[in-house]
Amino acid sequence: MENQGTSGFRRAGGNYVGDGCVRWVKDRARGLLGIGLPNTGYNKYGLAGASAYWDLLPRHGYQRGGEPAKNSLAVWEETIVSVGGTYKYRHVAYVEEVQGDNIVLSQGGMPSSRHTWGGHVGVQHATFHKSQMDGTSIARKFLGYVYLREKPIPPISPAPPVQRYDVNQLASQHGQTVSDGDLNRLH
Repeated sequence: MENQGTSGFRRAGGNYVGDGCVRWVKDRARGLLGIGLPNTGYNKYGLAGASAYWDLLPRHGYQRGGEPAKNSLAVWEETIVSVGGTYKYRHVAYVEEVQGDNIVLSQGGMPSSRHTWGGHVGVQHATFHKSQMDGTSIARKFLGYVYLREKPIPPISPAPPVQRYDVNQLASQHGQTVSDGDLNRLH
């Protein structure tokens, strides 16, 4: 049976309990963006799973960075629970939205069926503050974001203040009246 999820997202089964964080982001990227993410391979610890996406995806043309963006992956160095006696599997979540300093994530691999979103068991959909990304709220040792679309546009720096001149004062200093064309030559 095939479950109809959120935003036209479809996946057979829909159970992401336990080890489903990679399966979730792969299915989410395919469902929302039509992108087929590669298999993860192995990380520097010799473990398969989310751990390898941080190093692997840039080799497939995806950029990494420190600013959240919609339709990017958030990647952590370690899980918050021991899996097979290690925390080195890392964790990956899908960035659904960015609202100022808040990031809306969906993440598979949740430990029980009490986490269900859009009909998908083992999936949490929640909002986190940027400060929670590098702590123990989600996973440990936040690495950053892998951009599935394009890198977010950096905030525009405010323009320098415009310097205003008193035309009458400038004219009196130079002993003449100032016409539109002469004003530029006075500087």
